[in-house]
Amino acid sequence: MGNNRLGKIRDLRTNGILLLTVSIWGLNPTIVKLGLRGMDNILFNISRTFVALIVCWMLLLKAEKDWKIRREDVPGILMTGFLGHFIYQAYYINGISLTTAGNTSLIYGLLPVFVVVINILFKLEKISLKLISGIVISFAGMVTVILGSGKDMSSGMEFFKGNLFIILATFSWAIYSITIKRYLKKYSPLKISVYGLSIGFICMLFFWRRHIDIAVIMEIPAVSIYAILYSGSLALGIATILWNKAIIEVGSTRTSVFTYFTPVISVVCGIIVLDEKFGLIQGLGCIMICCGLLLTSIKNGKLILNISNRKKA
Repeated sequence: MGNNRLGKIRDLRTNGILLLTVSIWGLNPTIVKLGLRGMDNILFNISRTFVALIVCWMLLLKAEKDWKIRREDVPGILMTGFLGHFIYQAYYINGISLTTAGNTSLIYGLLPVFVVVINILFKLEKISLKLISGIVISFAGMVTVILGSGKDMSSGMEFFKGNLFIILATFSWAIYSITIKRYLKKYSPLKISVYGLSIGFICMLFFWRRHIDIAVIMEIPAVSIYAILYSGSLALGIATILWNKAIIEVGSTRTSVFTYFTPVISVVCGIIVLDEKFGLIQGLGCIMICCGLLLTSIKNGKLILNISNRKKA
């Protein structure tokens, strides 16, 4: 009886972590859009990564006495960090400027699909038909939200390069979400995030050094500074830690499905911050997303979260 109660509390906690994560990410596009009005997108990305790195290192040094990792795990952790915090960022930040917002949202919705395909091919996680059905319903709901918001979507050749970059970015994050799980069994999400961000930032300094101009940095407007602080400390720092924590709790597939809730947060943010209108089609899409998420959380007729790896976590 006590174990069941503790399990339910743990499930609710994980659910709250995932909702908080996608809420932070859902607000992020609006914040970034405001911040990019006054500075270069690459410099913005470098700056927010620097902020995230400082926040995460401070948390690590305060929360954990042992911040070291085993020598045999160093190459793998550095490679996943390179993939998730540099390759992903490089493709995403360049792709988003070469395609439409609608295309970006739609393509990023393929994240759970990529995760499912990789997990099936390599037999990494058990994928049920109910889980796949939930992903399909949530994806359809996300498309409905995008169409209802009036975001421009296009398949024209002029957006081909940008679309390709976003696809590669999404695929990179899918691989990161899967491969990082093996190290989360040994180390805390905070420690994994710190080292991942560190290697990502070092790569940015090396490959994007021509975008770093002290004179330009000194003239960054206040709105961009606020955007950097939010996007760096929360969207890139805290949210990444929470994402990694959720992966070890419920697996990469179930965690990735929650990204479909991000457009819902974006719609609410647009209504509050940008005075955008909320239509019936968007409402229908939000309901579909929620139904899909609920379906992925049901097993044997009961609503749960930890459908796998509970004994190992």
